[in-house]
Amino acid sequence: MGTSVYLGLITADPGIEAKIQEKHHITLAEVREALQWPAQAQTVEEDDPEHGHRWVAVGQSAGDRLVIAWLLPLPPYMGSLADTWTLKSARWL
Repeated sequence: MGTSVYLGLITADPGIEAKIQEKHHITLAEVREALQWPAQAQTVEEDDPEHGHRWVAVGQSAGDRLVIAWLLPLPPYMGSLADTWTLKSARWL
């Protein structure tokens, strides 16, 4: 993976929270544990043809499970300098 980006706060819309719980059996709390500061997540920018520009982050939960998530910076113009990120999807690896 790429560089280390400061993921100060990861937020999610209620619909995204429900989707990742039902479809991938992962909670927002587990995503935060694995990726949000002070976790040591690795991030890389991605230009997906279907979903557009976003960031991919991989980190490890306290239970030693790997999490992959797709995030957008808030506000979007901040890019890698953002403190807050919105979750678009996440799953266990």
